[in-house]
Amino acid sequence: MCLHGPGASARARRPDAATYVQEGVASRVYPHQARFLVHASADTVRAQVPASAAVVRRRGDELCEVLSGAGSLDFVLMHVLLLGHDFEVLDPPELGRRCRALAERLLSAGATISPVPDMEES
Repeated sequence: MCLHGPGASARARRPDAATYVQEGVASRVYPHQARFLVHASADTVRAQVPASAAVVRRRGDELCEVLSGAGSLDFVLMHVLLLGHDFEVLDPPELGRRCRALAERLLSAGATISPVPDMEES
């Protein structure tokens, strides 16, 4: 195999066969894909997420990139949120906007806590 000449850099960027299949199963089969930078080690996140649900790439000792997909962006966002680590939305941009909208809704919901009526009194 020739590693120089036209197309050499494109070949170098291609994932290996196992990574390609994992990305297909974890994200490309879904209508919505997202990438996150998670503030936890890749080993920690891999222990929390099955390989069929996300691709986890090491980005330093305490950071990793998570690529996942779902039927809706809210669903993939919920899964990353429930990992319990700080994270940043890398792609798509509309997911960052959706994250802010949901954060505002959660802040509003938690601002006032009303007593729950006792169901036995009715």
